Amino acid sequence: MKLEKKEVPEPINLKNFFLGPTLILFGLGLGAGELLLWPQIAGTYGFAFVWMCFFSLLVQTLWTLQMVKITLVTGEHFVLYMARIFGLINSILIFTILTFLAAGIPSWAVSSAESLVKIYNFSFDYKTALFIWSIITYFLVFMSIAFSNVISKVLETFFKFITIITWAFLIFLIVELKLYNNIFEAFVSAFTNFGNFRFDLVDISMWTLASAVAFVGAGGIFNVWYTYWVRDFGWGMAKYVGSIKGLLKKQEKIRVDPIFPKEDEENLKRLNVWVRNVNIGFFSVYFGLNFLTLLVFISLGYLMFGSNVEPSQIPYKISEYIGKNLGEVFGFAYLLLLALQLFSTQYSITEGLVRQISDSIYIYLQKRKKKDVEINKIYFKILLFFLFYSLVWIYLTKVSEFLNPDFLVKLSANIALIFQIISIPLVLYFNTVIARKFLSYKVYKIIQPSVLTIVILMLGFFFYLYLSVQAWQELFA
Repeated sequence: MKLEKKEVPEPINLKNFFLGPTLILFGLGLGAGELLLWPQIAGTYGFAFVWMCFFSLLVQTLWTLQMVKITLVTGEHFVLYMARIFGLINSILIFTILTFLAAGIPSWAVSSAESLVKIYNFSFDYKTALFIWSIITYFLVFMSIAFSNVISKVLETFFKFITIITWAFLIFLIVELKLYNNIFEAFVSAFTNFGNFRFDLVDISMWTLASAVAFVGAGGIFNVWYTYWVRDFGWGMAKYVGSIKGLLKKQEKIRVDPIFPKEDEENLKRLNVWVRNVNIGFFSVYFGLNFLTLLVFISLGYLMFGSNVEPSQIPYKISEYIGKNLGEVFGFAYLLLLALQLFSTQYSITEGLVRQISDSIYIYLQKRKKKDVEINKIYFKILLFFLFYSLVWIYLTKVSEFLNPDFLVKLSANIALIFQIISIPLVLYFNTVIARKFLSYKVYKIIQPSVLTIVILMLGFFFYLYLSVQAWQELFA
């Protein structure tokens, strides 16, 4: 491969690092973990395990930043640069299969539909109403992606709207329900209970706890797509890659080979700014805002503490509590918020999964010298396939008692947790050993992980491994 070096693009304004790919991943992060699973845990067990969501979010943040640094300095996404360890075909197969297993179940569309059923059920039985709303939800996902311009730009606009709506309503709930004390208590418990593994003191479901830990933030495996969206937005050396267009737009050629930065003083200075500003933006939005949002939903779940409500029903009982205390319209508004957030999660997961699969096919064809291939045509064929595949899953939720929304979400989460366990040592190995070999010393020093980062990520690896083993043992016991 020819080593091509180019000028490092001028860094964008710092405020833009809080938007774009960072906002998309934050929006993806406000999903099942925050809205469904952590309220279940707080409503059933109180604040004893809040430290786990804090620690998992910290691990995910550091892990994602380690992944995206390679994208900033070479323009390659995760699967492309992992090919230096596994080979291109193996890298594509390994990570596509793992991602598809975790993200291929349309559990967020079904969970979004469950909230809508509680608002309006078409006068049908629960299963039929859930089936109808699931189909409607998934078709909305499909149509909004298919008729966009630059797809990732549409995601950014959508999540700007969702974030504003969500936080306007959450601030209203904080004030009207006087949640300040609960939020503060939850925050303090994240530090005072840190390292508490006394599961023998409570009869906690490890399957649920591991699911909640896995789905803090974007949910582990889905953080990989941050490297794809950074590419699509042209951050750092990815400026030279190109972006995926909508179905009705002419597609430019997407670059599959790496582009390395020139190493004079000015270019290295620019590269440092790119890396620094991504760190600032990602920590502020993904870690900071995500943790604050988690504390609010955990505090809402705590309103159910001691009520002996079935854990899977706690998110919906919260809406009843809001309705009784603030008026029925606000109870419905909370259900609508759940539906909207879970819809947005399914939206970004569908886009990310289809993007990864179509990008992998495109890379393979480009390496085989198929010059006339357009990635957006591949993208929409995969999107259409995924639509029909998802409709099959949605139909199965209608005819099966076992495949309910709560189980589907937790199954996806525990599969995603396996990916986190595998990927953390892989990313550390890549960034401490492999990257040192193909990057120049000056560039490598900019992206080299600190000792503290390595220690936290390895602690996270053993933490996830322990929870995962316990969870799968419980499921098959």
